[in-house]
Amino acid sequence: DFSKAMVDDGFQYQLGPPESGFSIFLAERTKKVHFIRHAEGYHNVATVETGSNHCLLRGNAPASDHPLYDARLTRKGIQ
Repeated sequence: DFSKAMVDDGFQYQLGPPESGFSIFLAERTKKVHFIRHAEGYHNVATVETGSNHCLLRGNAPASDHPLYDARLTRKGIQ
């Protein structure tokens, strides 16, 4: 009978906020994993079209002055 297997055994768990999902795993043994997907942006298209990364060079200008700074995603990148 396992109905009382975890009663008074020192099991510690953490309940996150509702938007995080419900978790009864040991807080010390859990890890949050972020999956990051690289998506196609207009800077990627520019390098393919020109055949090199030279279109990304900015010389001595600030990065924020480059036309491809913080390039948006293409339709393919959004998919």
